[in-house]
Amino acid sequence: MEAELPGPPKLVGILDLVRSGGTIVEFKTAGQTPTPDKVAHLHETQLTFYGLLYREATGKRKAGVAHHGFHGWI
Repeated sequence: MEAELPGPPKLVGILDLVRSGGTIVEFKTAGQTPTPDKVAHLHETQLTFYGLLYREATGKRKAGVAHHGFHGWI
């Protein structure tokens, strides 16, 4: 499917944490610990948007992303 949109949507979001150096940290909670592949699949779009917001605010690219929660770091 394809659709031409009139322009990019306005992005609004709250970053949980940005570490010095530009790593975006996302805190998550869940009933059970998902696999790293499932985390990447479920949150890829959200983290892409966070990277765009970070770049817009700082003029720099993010250094990386990290998930915290799920009983530890992923």
